[in-house]
Amino acid sequence: MSKYLNQEDLESIKRWVKELKNYKLLDRPSDDIVLGVLMLPYKYMGSGKHRIVFDLDNGYVLKVARMGKGIQCNRNEVKLYRSVPSELRKHLCKIADYGKGWVVMKKIDRGVPREETYYKKTKLVENKFRLYGVKLSDATSRDDRKPKRRNVRLSEDNEIVVIDYANVYDY
Repeated sequence: MSKYLNQEDLESIKRWVKELKNYKLLDRPSDDIVLGVLMLPYKYMGSGKHRIVFDLDNGYVLKVARMGKGIQCNRNEVKLYRSVPSELRKHLCKIADYGKGWVVMKKIDRGVPREETYYKKTKLVENKFRLYGVKLSDATSRDDRKPKRRNVRLSEDNEIVVIDYANVYDY
């Protein structure tokens, strides 16, 4: 049982994850299809390539795989969050709960300002992870190295926090 999701929610997600076996690995069903099958009572926030996100309206968000690769994305986030030292973990959005095909994370709304100071802070965070042997590929854009505003937020302490860290690579 989850502290954040009820049994009905968990069953719905389980049905959806089972349904994903009917799709090819890289098939991406539309949000309408995913929402229609999940029928979760939470506000839809949006989606990325591999996952769909809901606001649990309690300070947390729910990320559900929308395609097969999304299951691996959730695993990647959990694995990284649990394996890095606290000095790095403070830069990763807190994972509160997880299961096959889903993860519950702290909701952080505060965006990173479009100022050079924050570009540098984001680059420093990337470099900290790089020293640990991890490449955060979605924290900054490849071309201008500015923070990817969809994936990076500011904590209450003005620390850079990566909210989507599924695409990580070991060096």
